[in-house]
Amino acid sequence: MRKNNSMLAGVVPSTAFQKARFDTMQLHEEWAELLGKVAPNFTMLIHGKPGSGKSTFCYLFAGYLALHHGKALYIAAEEANGYTVKEKLERLKVAHPHLHFADSLETALKKKILEDYDYIFFDSINTAGMTPAHVRGFIKHYPDKALIFVSQNTKSGQARGSLELQHDVDIVLKAENGVVQNVKNRFGGNGTMQVF
Repeated sequence: MRKNNSMLAGVVPSTAFQKARFDTMQLHEEWAELLGKVAPNFTMLIHGKPGSGKSTFCYLFAGYLALHHGKALYIAAEEANGYTVKEKLERLKVAHPHLHFADSLETALKKKILEDYDYIFFDSINTAGMTPAHVRGFIKHYPDKALIFVSQNTKSGQARGSLELQHDVDIVLKAENGVVQNVKNRFGGNGTMQVF
């Protein structure tokens, strides 16, 4: 988990934590149940088979964050800003002025726009050609942003590179048959969410 209290940097006595204040996001109902008391700069990995609901979950979450918490960028590497983006936005009713889409990671980097957003979705890291080292690099380079990484499953049902990635993120979710469930959560969330 990345730090969000600079007063506790380095070696500190345990009693200092009694006075420390940490920022958490005030999530509503089912989001709070699923994700817990997340820090504003949380990191998340969601994985699943094709058609399992991982992108649907991310569209819903991106729309929710844009409506209630700040600016969100969705890097739609798999859909490349095609018809399916329009269809999902309309079907899920999540279009919002604070939710923007980039057709590729390359476009987002070339335009130097990542700094402009509070929440960045990478869908998917596999299509974007991101390795676990790339994921770690983004986490290190953007410590004040929430980063959500979408991964395709291997044939065994695990996220590609998941053994490495699970240690690098705060939250790991798995999508299966339209249900999203916690695999790991440093913020205490333990619920499930049905997305279709």
